Amino acid sequence: MNTTVDAVDTLANGTTTSNLNRRLSNQTAAGFPAPTVLRPPFTFAQANQADPNFFNAVFAVDPNLQIQRVQEYNFGIQKEIGFQSAIEIRYVGGRSNNQIRAFDLNQIEIRQNGFVEDFLRARQNLALSGGVSGAFNASIVGSQQTPVFNQLPFGAFLNNSAITTPLAAGTPADLALVYIQNGLDIDPETGQGVQFRPNRNAGVVDLLTNNGRFRYNALQVELRRRFADGFSFQANYTFQKYSPTRRKMIKTGLTRCSIMQIRR
Repeated sequence: MNTTVDAVDTLANGTTTSNLNRRLSNQTAAGFPAPTVLRPPFTFAQANQADPNFFNAVFAVDPNLQIQRVQEYNFGIQKEIGFQSAIEIRYVGGRSNNQIRAFDLNQIEIRQNGFVEDFLRARQNLALSGGVSGAFNASIVGSQQTPVFNQLPFGAFLNNSAITTPLAAGTPADLALVYIQNGLDIDPETGQGVQFRPNRNAGVVDLLTNNGRFRYNALQVELRRRFADGFSFQANYTFQKYSPTRRKMIKTGLTRCSIMQIRR
């Protein structure tokens, strides 16, 4: 075998780079060290340790996953009201009980562990210090202790810009993610620290399943005048409610919209 790599001859400063141009035929095994490979089977903890961001992802699909089905229905009445005009009232609905959704079984926890309350205390400390640090400072009136931050095994770094930025922005989950991705939340040897995830040996644990559903209900009103005597008129009004849900998470939105067209 006589393969040659000649991608680079010299560096910008003129230094030769012959060591980058190698032939497989004249290299010993030591010249091309074998990469470290984690051979299966391995645990979540081993996979997480090998991930540079301490946040390996896990994806799974429900073996009973089905094609989602949607039912849509509508009915309406219309009536002529004179003056070359008519009014129409319609009901439009839709529903589904098996929408395909992926949900994270390992979402970042910031409430039950007291992190949100401590985040607010650290944020106030940061404001009192003039943006210098979120840590407790006995010399500053109003500064408060941060017991949850103090549980972080390698320090909270409350004067570091990577920490003070989400503190100032008021985003506690983003700050928790900073600690997780830098391996600062849990000491792997002792297991001590702040439990931000149900399973600290994994990051996102997504399950794809038919657990989504939605309900759509709308009332539509339309008033129109057919073109006559050089004039036509059309106006629409919609009142709708869309309620998607996922694992007891309910989002409800009410919207109103109207369209009016006049031609002469």
